[in-house]
Amino acid sequence: MLVILKRLLPHFIGSIIVVAPISTVAEDIYGSWSNSFDSASYGFRPLEASGLLMVVSKNGLQDIYTGSIRFANFEVCSIDIEPFTACYSGVISSQYSINMRLNSCESASYSQCAGLPSIIELERPQYHQLSGVFVRLDDFYFMINESAGVVEAQVINLEDGSAEIFSGTRYGNAISLQSNRNATAELKLDLWSNERIVAQVESCENCNLFVSHQLAKGDSFELIRVTD
Repeated sequence: MLVILKRLLPHFIGSIIVVAPISTVAEDIYGSWSNSFDSASYGFRPLEASGLLMVVSKNGLQDIYTGSIRFANFEVCSIDIEPFTACYSGVISSQYSINMRLNSCESASYSQCAGLPSIIELERPQYHQLSGVFVRLDDFYFMINESAGVVEAQVINLEDGSAEIFSGTRYGNAISLQSNRNATAELKLDLWSNERIVAQVESCENCNLFVSHQLAKGDSFELIRVTD
């Protein structure tokens, strides 16, 4: 028995190496996507035995496609109840990008096939990590914590030892903050990546924290991540 297991072990290892990427890549497609062609939204859900369901929603109507997915490639065709027969093939370029191509379309009405885009580029938002410590020009630090879209930032000026607490909300990669002590101090943060933030002073009347930096309303500066 031991000899047999030893002989089969390389095959088991090979199976693990092959199967793991399939699962990882396939999971990247599931969820909602949008495209640049029109206002339609695309939703992907798994079906049994590597099956794939695609629902296209536009103007309150839905078109349903089913098919299969293998590695980063998939193919779906419209189900029988649709008034047309169309098939798309697609490639998952990344967890934020999908490219699709219309392979065929037949219908009793020309307009039904003409209304389908021949090439589709799907995308979904990439939400960058916010919580962590960021620095601007080695002089003051932003210690930021986010929980369920609620953001708190402690800003420390090392030059004079002053500190300010800001709180606010996050919408996608945009954050709006207001000083807890000075209501006229407001900041807008744009997350450009996990490592970089561009901050803009929305208002800063009588804002002692930024006096030494000569920042005024409309001024912007860059923050670089120091640590998580």
